[in-house]
Amino acid sequence: MGLPKTKTATTLRNDLYESLKEASEEKTQIITHKQGEPVVLISQERFNKLLDEKEALKKMSIGLAQIKEGKGTSHKTAIASLKKMSKKWIKIIGMNWFKILPWIFQKGIGLRG
Repeated sequence: MGLPKTKTATTLRNDLYESLKEASEEKTQIITHKQGEPVVLISQERFNKLLDEKEALKKMSIGLAQIKEGKGTSHKTAIASLKKMSKKWIKIIGMNWFKILPWIFQKGIGLRG
């Protein structure tokens, strides 16, 4: 990614198209101005990646905290619980448990039943 390019607000006004093009090409721009803190100009794709990374780190942090508190479940135990629960789910919704597993994790449903 390299070091971000720093510009003043005046420079940004003079070469707005160039700055937008560079930002869309993953070249971060830092814009300074007299009335406040500098701002960062990045592409939408980069912004979305940052949000995804933030969410993943948040979930990992929560998971690590739960493990430290003794609330963790081993992989072997989790799979066994899912297989056991899947028999009930198949009767209810008529699906293979592998098909509903992504839905379970997306909804954040616990494994304790």
